Amino acid sequence: MKQRSVARWVGLYALVFVGVVFTVFPILWMFTISIRPSNELYLTPFRYIPPTPTLENFTNVLTNQTTVPAHLEQGFLRTVIVATLTTVLAVIIAALAGYALARFRFRGREPYGVVMLTTQMMPAVLFLVPLLHKRRQRPGQIHQRVRHPRPADAGYPQAVPPTRGIEP
Repeated sequence: MKQRSVARWVGLYALVFVGVVFTVFPILWMFTISIRPSNELYLTPFRYIPPTPTLENFTNVLTNQTTVPAHLEQGFLRTVIVATLTTVLAVIIAALAGYALARFRFRGREPYGVVMLTTQMMPAVLFLVPLLHKRRQRPGQIHQRVRHPRPADAGYPQAVPPTRGIEP
C-alpha cells in the first residue's frame, strides 16, 4: 500500500512539473529573445542562453528608437485609463446588482440568478459570437476601431454572482 502511495505522489509531481515547464518555458523564451542583440536572433545553432546579453532592445523601445514608431507611452496610458474605468464600472454595477439579488425578493429573481450563474460557466469567447454578429449587421462597422468599451463587452454579467453573497 505504501508503494502505491509513493507512486501516486511521484506521478502527481511529475504531472505538475510538466505543467510548470509548459507554463514557464514560453515566458523564459520571450525573455531570452528580448535580451539578445539583433544580429544574434537567427544564429544557428540556436543557444538558449545568449552569449552576449544586452538591454539595448528595451532602451530602444522605451526611447522610440525602433524602426517602427511604437508610441508606447500613449498606448500604455490609454490601456490603463480604459482598464481602470471598466473595472470601476464593473465593480459598482456588479455590487449593486448583487445586493439587489441577495436582499430583495422579486418575481424572476431565481431564474435571473440561474442565468447569471450559467453564463459564468461558459467560456468568454462564446460571448464574442453574438457581438460579432451584431456588428456585421451594420455594414462598414466591422473593421472600425471601437473607441470606448461598451457594457456588453466589459463582462458585467459575469461579475454579478460573486457579489451576490450569502442571503440573509
